[in-house]
Amino acid sequence: MGAPEPLLRRHDWVWLRQDWQRHLRSPLEPLAHAELTDWLAGERPLVVTRRLPGDSLDDLRLGLARPGRWRIALHLSVNAIARLSLSPSPLEVLGDAPGDWRERLDWLAALGCEQRVPMGVYGSLAWQHFAGSANGQYLTCQSDLDLLFMPSSWTAVERLMRELTASEGCLPGPRLDGEIILPDGGGVAWRELAARPPTVLVKTIDSVKLRPFATLPLLFERRDA
Repeated sequence: MGAPEPLLRRHDWVWLRQDWQRHLRSPLEPLAHAELTDWLAGERPLVVTRRLPGDSLDDLRLGLARPGRWRIALHLSVNAIARLSLSPSPLEVLGDAPGDWRERLDWLAALGCEQRVPMGVYGSLAWQHFAGSANGQYLTCQSDLDLLFMPSSWTAVERLMRELTASEGCLPGPRLDGEIILPDGGGVAWRELAARPPTVLVKTIDSVKLRPFATLPLLFERRDA
C-alpha cells in the first residue's frame, strides 16, 4: 500500500520536491514556468487552492502570488509535496509587517492566547513573509490583514466575533479580514458570520456552498460528542 494522501486545506503552504516538474498535470506557460522556477529555487512555498470539478484526492492545486496582482496557478500530483504547513501565526510575521500594523498583530496574538484560538495569517502579509524584502513589495496602503481563526467550540466563535467586532476602529493598522475555520474544514468569512444571516457562504478545498447559519453550531457539538 502507498502512503496516505496528505490532508490538504485551503491556505495551507506546500514546499515542493526538487523533481516537482515530473508531477505536473497541466502545462505551464513559459513566463509562468520561469517565474515559478525562480521562486522555488529560494526554497519558498506555494499556497493550497481549491480543487476544480473533476479533480480527485491526489490532485494538487497551488497558487503563487507575485506583486502587482499576478497569480500563477499550478496543477500537480500530491506526490510533488515535500512538506506541508499551516499558515504562519501573527507573531511569526510581525517582523515583515509595516510599523503601523504591529500593534494590531500584537493584539491579535494576545487575543488568540487569551481565547485559546489558534490563528494563521494568509494573503499579502503571508506572501511578504515568505518572499522576503528582496523579492518585491506585496503590501500596499490598501492591503487587508487576512487571518484564519480556528476556534474549538461555538462558544469560542461567539466570543471571538464579539472581540473582533468591538476592535473595529480602535487600533491603528489595516482592515481585518479573514475566515473562521469550522470543524469540517470549511471556512466562513468572520464578518459574514458576525452578521448572522440566514445562510452563509462556506468554502472548502472542493466546493463553495451556502449553508444555513443554524447548522454551524451543530458541527462543533458533533466533534465534541
